[in-house]
Amino acid sequence: MNKIFNQLFLYLCVALFFASCNNDGDTVYVDGMAPSELIATSSDVKLDISQRAKVVLQLAWKNPTLLSSDANNPVTGDLLKTYIEASTSENFSNATSTAVTSLTKAYTGTELNTLAKSLGINVNTAGQLYFRIKSLQGENMEPQYSNVCSVTVTPYYVDMTKLAVLATNKVDTIAYLHSPEADGVYTGYMNATPWLNCYFYEYSGDTWGNYAVDGHAFEISNASDAWNCWFADGSGAWFVKVDTKQMEWTATLLSQIRANGNDMTYYSKRQQWGYYITTTADNEKVTIDADAKEYNKTTRTDYADEKTLHFDANDGKLSQASASTGINIAKAGTYTIIVAADGKGYLTYSVVEGKVDFTATDEPQVKYPAELYMVKKDDVSVELARLAKTGETTYSGTYTLTTKWEEFKIVDRENSVVYGSDPSDQFTLSSDAGAWNIWFDGDVEAGKTVTVTVDLKTMKWGRTIME
Repeated sequence: MNKIFNQLFLYLCVALFFASCNNDGDTVYVDGMAPSELIATSSDVKLDISQRAKVVLQLAWKNPTLLSSDANNPVTGDLLKTYIEASTSENFSNATSTAVTSLTKAYTGTELNTLAKSLGINVNTAGQLYFRIKSLQGENMEPQYSNVCSVTVTPYYVDMTKLAVLATNKVDTIAYLHSPEADGVYTGYMNATPWLNCYFYEYSGDTWGNYAVDGHAFEISNASDAWNCWFADGSGAWFVKVDTKQMEWTATLLSQIRANGNDMTYYSKRQQWGYYITTTADNEKVTIDADAKEYNKTTRTDYADEKTLHFDANDGKLSQASASTGINIAKAGTYTIIVAADGKGYLTYSVVEGKVDFTATDEPQVKYPAELYMVKKDDVSVELARLAKTGETTYSGTYTLTTKWEEFKIVDRENSVVYGSDPSDQFTLSSDAGAWNIWFDGDVEAGKTVTVTVDLKTMKWGRTIME
């Protein structure tokens, strides 16, 4: 056996010898390289937020020519490693280096703005950025550099400490969240109704929606095809966390707020929690706690993680803490404790002397929405029909009944209001917690089409059977 193996090994060596002898010429090796040539499409770029997604600067270059020891056997460019270096110094002492595989690099406004600021150029101030191409034959070889291109760049300020919660039209802002560390993680309180849809907008120019695949609720994406994000069932104040690093968000409903352990009452028209208290001594304390339901990428909207939240009270704002601290009431008497999400991302408290009438109509004037939605009675995310605006406060649309005595609700998504029927009058709308489902009388058979009208000023709705 050993004899056969030795013979095979000898034959292999002879074959390799003759193969090497058949190569033309001596060994070919790389004998250095000629520098690459770099050009820039602009020498002066003044940036602003409107350019965040536009290409504002392009760099282009030729690959350096690898010099071969044999003119008849040129060396391919596969051996090259190429980098773009950028610096605010002509000697590139503080350069950034980015590996590239193509022969061009396009910078959007956001990318160039970020690069300029990271290298120390102050916002609203023109500064010089120097670019060059660095080419390597291998990690242990001396690099070759291109010519240097100088570009004057004026960056702009981006407030990364705040995030806007947008309506489904991606224009109207319905709330704000905050990131004190400007680290891409935003938190805050906002009002929402069941199945409210929204997007999240960072002032860097990214709009975040839900990852566009079924079964991935609470996972976010800044892709152009992202769906809107949606809340689970429940009206009131929600604590929202958006993490653009982990690409997820959570929504925690404050399902029941308590003052000194007693349930507060939620008034949906005012989007406030209220509690009446009579103190018998000066400087009595009131503590605020809450039962909460957290929805996240694990629970989706199928169930919620039940939590108890405690709050530190300071300067009119409530912040989550390991234990609740008291709100001081200086003098004995009767007071109203009010807790609400203020629309700016904060959960606020106030102590008002006497008893506040939460049913009073002296509220700020309502901003009437562009349209209303007829929705399923038990799932307001399912739209049955859209009611278009026909006047300043009036809306109308058609709907074909699927069953006799069909029930539904009406939703104003822009103002986060769900309307049912006032228990005292079928055709009067109400957003109170005790409102009934709206229904069609039995004279409207299944399969019939009706015109539904709504007037938000009079809070009345009606229907007309179409022939």
